[in-house]
This record gives sequence, C-alpha cells and structure tokens, in this order.
Amino acid sequence: IIMSIRETCSDWYDDTEPRNDPALAGKKDPPDGFQIKVKRRNVGPSSTQLYMVRTMLESLIDERSGAKKNLRKDHVAPIEEFHRKSFFWNYLLNYNTSLFNCGDLSQLWYREFFLEMTMGRRIQFPIEMSMPWLLTDHILETQEASMME
Repeated sequence: IIMSIRETCSDWYDDTEPRNDPALAGKKDPPDGFQIKVKRRNVGPSSTQLYMVRTMLESLIDERSGAKKNLRKDHVAPIEEFHRKSFFWNYLLNYNTSLFNCGDLSQLWYREFFLEMTMGRRIQFPIEMSMPWLLTDHILETQEASMME
C-alpha cells in the first residue's frame, strides 16, 4: 500500500523513480539516509490524488484491516496525523468555493421549513420570520456603529 501511495503522488525529478532506491528492492535505507531529488512546485495534489492517498492510508491504519499491526508503532502516529490533517486539504485546494460557501447566507431563509410546516396551505411566510430580516432589524434597532459597518 505504501508503494502504491508513493507511485500515486510522487513527482520525480526527470519523471522517473531513482533506480538505486533501497525501498524498491525491499531494503532499509543506509545509516546516512537516502536522498531523493524532488522538484519544487507551487501546485497542490489533484483532488483524485488526494482522495486516493487518503483512501489508501485509511485502509492502512484501519483497525479492521489488520495492516496496522505490520507497521512500526513510531510510524503509525505520523500517518494518522497526516490522514487527519489532510481531510481539510480539499477545502484549501478549492479555496474560492469554500469561501463562497462560508459567506452564503441563503440557508438562513426558512422558507422551505415553513412551507413544510404549513403543508402547502400557505404559499409564503412573512419576511419578519427570516433570519436575515431578524439580523437586519436587530442591527437597526440597536444602532450600534460597529454592526452597521
């Protein structure tokens, strides 16, 4: 699974894996480490790459899979932390959409809820019942300068 994650997400220098990498032969790294050249890019992973990596990591650390017991204990915590933190990356990769959704106040309008409550006997409900109206009314009634900005 770890090799699959590596193949899915690696952006190798010259677009080829280093042939002398000990991991490819199933060996441990030398004591002084093994240096891999990776290009510096200002591009995040694609949504597909992110989904695939998260899915593979989840299958690796899931208690039910049994694969977790094959990992060293000091490797499990960083993998779990990466998996937990990477959940939010999709929102960062789609920052404009996330920001738009945060500023969208249309869910504060209770029209659908009210129509469901009246079972169609009323077509609309008074605007004074909507959250935007209540907030605007509160701001105008209190006349606090900081709220009016």
